[in-house]
Amino acid sequence: MSGGGTCGAGYTQPIKIDVVSGNTFNFKKIAAGTKAKQNTVGYTLTLTNQTTDQFSLEQNIPFDGENVRVVYNFERTGMK
Repeated sequence: MSGGGTCGAGYTQPIKIDVVSGNTFNFKKIAAGTKAKQNTVGYTLTLTNQTTDQFSLEQNIPFDGENVRVVYNFERTGMK
């Protein structure tokens, strides 16, 4: 990471990722000095599309009293 915003160069954030049922990803930030099992708060995303060079993840989040679906699209752009 090359640093941006208020983050300096070399900033890292440990996370724990679990794959559930083949298409559900759970992940959570791990604070310094704690273990993953001590943190019960995290995020769940569902894999909805996957090819060799692309994949999409979806997440339902509460907003203004309703659930809103957020779609994250990722595409490989570097060396293949």
